[in-house]
Amino acid sequence: MAAEGETARLVGSTPAAEPEEDPLEGHSVILFDGVCLLCSKFIHFVLDHDPAERFKFATLQVLSGRLGRGMNI
Repeated sequence: MAAEGETARLVGSTPAAEPEEDPLEGHSVILFDGVCLLCSKFIHFVLDHDPAERFKFATLQVLSGRLGRGMNI
């Protein structure tokens, strides 16, 4: 589970931006299993070692849910 300051870095955790704006521009996205403890520990490691906030994160569960509803990723 993301701490308070980390929520904004999770893809899909905030309302969609305007179409002409790409919120992922200049960022790399790390996809992870939101249920896996090892994955969660890895994400916390990256957060602790990424002061420039180059990475954004998305759970595979969010992506599969969006695909199931026909939404763009």
